[in-house]
Amino acid sequence: SGRSGGWVYMVAMTAAAWSEKDATGDDIYPPLWNLAPENLLNFLVKDNKIIINAWNYQERLGLYKSLLNSSAKYFTAFGYQNFGNILWGLPLQHGWQFRTGRLADPSNKTSCGYENGDLLCISVRSWWSCMNYYLAIIPFLGAVEAGLFGQLQYEIEILPPEERTTDFCYSVADCRSRIPNLMNAWKAYFEVSNFTLVFWAACFRSYYKRYTPQIAIMITIKDHFLIF
Repeated sequence: SGRSGGWVYMVAMTAAAWSEKDATGDDIYPPLWNLAPENLLNFLVKDNKIIINAWNYQERLGLYKSLLNSSAKYFTAFGYQNFGNILWGLPLQHGWQFRTGRLADPSNKTSCGYENGDLLCISVRSWWSCMNYYLAIIPFLGAVEAGLFGQLQYEIEILPPEERTTDFCYSVADCRSRIPNLMNAWKAYFEVSNFTLVFWAACFRSYYKRYTPQIAIMITIKDHFLIF
C-alpha cells in the first residue's frame, strides 16, 4: 500500500545514509542540525503558546529533531545514539533539499532561501518546500495527537507562510478536517505497541543488511529475545 511504501522508503533511506557515513567518514547530519531546537520548549514561547515558524529551515528541522528525540525510546534496540530510528529519513531529505537550494524561491523574485538574502527562509513558491511541509507538519501533529510529547502545558501555533495560506493546514483539527486518513495513519504510527516494534525491526533489518550484513538487530519483548 502507499502507506507501507512510505515507511519502507524511510527505512531504506536511513539505512543507506548511516552506511554511507560508515564507509566515507563524512558527517551526514542535515546542515545546522546542532543549532535546531532539541524539543518543543526550545521554540519561541509567547502568550502561553509554542510558536513554530515552519517556513524557516532551522525551525522545520527542529520539528524533525523533536520527533526523533521523543521517539528515541522506541528504537534503543536498533543501535546507539538513536541511529536506528527510521524517522531519520525525513530530516535527511529536508537537509538535502536545503543544501541543494531546492527550498529557495525558484522565481528569483525574492531573496528567500539565498545566501545573499534570507538563507534560512523556506519559499512557499518552491514545490519542494510545499511537499516537505506536509512531511513535517502531518507527522508532527500526528505525534502531538498521539501524546508522544506528553501532556503539553502550552498550545501549539504553527505560523502560516506570507502567501498561499489556504494551501496548508496548521493544527490537529485543521489538518484532520482536510486529510483525515493521513492524520489517522501518523497518529496510529506514534501509538507504538510491541507488535509494531517487531514488525518494523524486521523491515529495518531486511533493508539494512544489504549495506551492513554483519549487523544483527535484537529486541526484547516480555523477556523474549528476537534477533533479525
